[in-house]
Amino acid sequence: MKELFTQPVEYWASGGPLLAPIAVVCFGIWFYVLRAHRRITRVLARGVALENAGCELAVLRRDFVVLEGLVAAAPLLGLLGTVGGMIATFHAVSCMTGETGPGVASGVSRALITTQFGLVVAIPGLFGLSRLRRMYERVERNRSFRHAHEALMGGGAAEARRSPMGGAAEARRSPMGGAAEARRSPMGRVTGEGTA
Repeated sequence: MKELFTQPVEYWASGGPLLAPIAVVCFGIWFYVLRAHRRITRVLARGVALENAGCELAVLRRDFVVLEGLVAAAPLLGLLGTVGGMIATFHAVSCMTGETGPGVASGVSRALITTQFGLVVAIPGLFGLSRLRRMYERVERNRSFRHAHEALMGGGAAEARRSPMGGAAEARRSPMGGAAEARRSPMGRVTGEGTA
């Protein structure tokens, strides 16, 4: 039972000091992934006709920028750990006093463990970000369909619904049809066909 706790602690310790920032980045990635997923799900559940859906989507766009930065930072921190581990390895080889085996093994171990942690954090973050982008595009597509539908319904069809006679009722109000409005003189009288 004791091995269950000591082995991960030893593994963590052999990874070097960069595992702590990678763990913070991991926490940040999952915090933003879960927060963005909750926001998108809420917008999809309520429908796209909400007035504050634009606010929610603006916050999502900002969260995506932060999430992209965190996903990019994880493998870079792993690479930094790799470089640090290789420097420790070369330092152990260059000392050449006594046994170099433990120093070389420690440096190589640190290099590989930080790289592994950086990739383990970044790869699921990439999948999460990709899934969130697809959900976000679905919300945007629904909103654009909704706006197009409202524009269609708000144009000529809405005017036709307002008057019981349809659009022709406006033209039948004056004896000369809709063109009479265009031929009015500045004095308000209807002029003849050829006059302006």
